[in-house]
Amino acid sequence: MRGPTLSGMLLKSLVLRAVLPFAVCLLLAGPAPGQTAAAASEPAKKSLRELLIDDEDGWLDLSEMMFSSSNSRYRFLPIPIPILITEPAVGYGLGLAPVWFHKPPDRSSGQLVPPSVSMAAAFATTDGSWGGGGGHFHSFKNDTWRVLGFAGYASLELESAGISTDFAAGQTLEYSIASTFLLLQASRKMSARTLSGLRYIYAQSDIELEGPDPSTDRSLAGDSTIGGLAVFVEFDSRDSVISPAKGHRFELRPGYYGELFGSDVEYVQVESSYTGYWHRGPLGFALRVEADWIDDGAPFYVKPFISLRGLPAMAYLGEEVFSAEPEIGWKVHPRWTLLAFAGAGRARNDFGPLGETRRDVHTGGAGFRYLLSRELGLQAGFDFAVSSEGDHALYIVVGNPWR
Repeated sequence: MRGPTLSGMLLKSLVLRAVLPFAVCLLLAGPAPGQTAAAASEPAKKSLRELLIDDEDGWLDLSEMMFSSSNSRYRFLPIPIPILITEPAVGYGLGLAPVWFHKPPDRSSGQLVPPSVSMAAAFATTDGSWGGGGGHFHSFKNDTWRVLGFAGYASLELESAGISTDFAAGQTLEYSIASTFLLLQASRKMSARTLSGLRYIYAQSDIELEGPDPSTDRSLAGDSTIGGLAVFVEFDSRDSVISPAKGHRFELRPGYYGELFGSDVEYVQVESSYTGYWHRGPLGFALRVEADWIDDGAPFYVKPFISLRGLPAMAYLGEEVFSAEPEIGWKVHPRWTLLAFAGAGRARNDFGPLGETRRDVHTGGAGFRYLLSRELGLQAGFDFAVSSEGDHALYIVVGNPWR
């Protein structure tokens, strides 16, 4: 959802970067006193503390709490996840995201079959942004079919470059956008590693420009509606959709937006992305590459943007956008991994007779991960990143940072 639904993309991003209430425990966690690698016998009922401690190594682990068959008090109940928001585009903030896991994970095929999940979310940040929404992801018939629905509302305070040649190379536009959005998606596996499907996106937005600058094009403000249908093809050989360690994923998604689907403007957009994962001993390597293109007739707020850790979301918009981000990880302990990463991106706009703008940026950073759920393969941790534009950000990452 990088381009078409700005509010939905940011809301989803904020939720997926949520911090669990056990963040402090992650920093200080060690084997519990007296905890052996494997319990001699499991009691019929377990306390919450016992459910949070892994019987195998004595470290904090959420697997049994989420999918316990020995304690019905906690099985499949909603897990309220406090959100600590650190996305630099909207400032710091707080929120809440109750999540329901409907069934235990399944690794019988060699790949982790994503569990069906329902969720809701609400947040507010220091710059006045706020929003909320909810949705459901369902995998059925042995993961042959996948469906996703998400709807919500968000009011965001943003700043973007790449809007118009009226702006100097380093000038940005400050604006607020309030959107009601809907995402519907269905896909079917064509083989063990490939799937194809359809994605429908609809958003009604009200854009207000900040500041009295008379040179600002006031036609950028006002009500706007986009609606479109995208076809996507995906190859995915990753060992996990949550925190992959090996494999590859490639997705190509062309989409058409027009009156037929409820849009008040017509345009075409093509998005493509690749992520790859390799490991050798304690070292892991990963790479993400994204290349996006959009019609010059599309509203400015749906343009693709350079998406790298260290850059605010929506900061650098372009009709043609390319970015790459390699990462290396060193597993210093079965539960702990140290990370370093770098990135480079380019956003290009062609304004015809008025000329073109081009923006090149670079980023870099470091972080760590803790294996939060052995059963899900779920990792969580922190990343700190800086950019060549003087930006810096601290990210709380739950699962895979590349969505």
